[in-house]
Amino acid sequence: MRVLLSCPYAWDAPGGVQVHVRELASRLAARGHETIVLAPAGERVTDDLVRVVGRPVRIPYGGKVAPICFSRASWRRIRRTLEVFEPDVVHAHEPFSPSTSMMSVLATDAPVVATFHAYHDRSRLLEAAAPLLRSVARRIDAAVAVSRAAGRFVAPVFPGGAEIVPNGVDVERFAQPGPPAFPTAGSCSGSAAWILRRGSRSWCGRSDAWRRSSPTFPSSSPGTAGTGMRPTCSPRTPERAF
Repeated sequence: MRVLLSCPYAWDAPGGVQVHVRELASRLAARGHETIVLAPAGERVTDDLVRVVGRPVRIPYGGKVAPICFSRASWRRIRRTLEVFEPDVVHAHEPFSPSTSMMSVLATDAPVVATFHAYHDRSRLLEAAAPLLRSVARRIDAAVAVSRAAGRFVAPVFPGGAEIVPNGVDVERFAQPGPPAFPTAGSCSGSAAWILRRGSRSWCGRSDAWRRSSPTFPSSSPGTAGTGMRPTCSPRTPERAF
């Protein structure tokens, strides 16, 4: 089967959607499916499965910054790739974001599977764009949301509902654990405990929160577990990325 996955966010930027698409693409390829990924990127990408469609633009949204790409040049590259690759199915991630996934859905005649990841308490932008987004929703043949919250978030635009399929776990990778990848309590710089948070290493706002709480836990040290780039924190913050 020829499977085309589309990722709306910059492939070379840290993010959960990119990790999800990367892992899924590698699994599909390992099972013998012809698999490619369409995504924007700011730098050269060495992954053989990825076809870069354009450079991203960083757009603030919902308290975050989304590196997306919505341009005529990327539209032409997406259409050309679809014509050449002739996928049996297109798997679009976050197709309501104005980026690669949305354009892939609009440009293809193949069956479309959509996966929704995001959740916000309320999005006035989503509400305002709902009439336009319904034209995208009508192209979707099957919809998946990674959580009930994500499913509720897109429900006003996708009234048919999305099946809830949580993110997978690579069980084999953790079946035979090795030594700890991070120090145990008291084993580093005399710390009595490590305060560990999960998330992108590219954002250090939580480190400021640790500094504010450090008087309560004077012998603690912070750490971040997640994918992405190492933090660019203040030297005063001895945060360690695992």
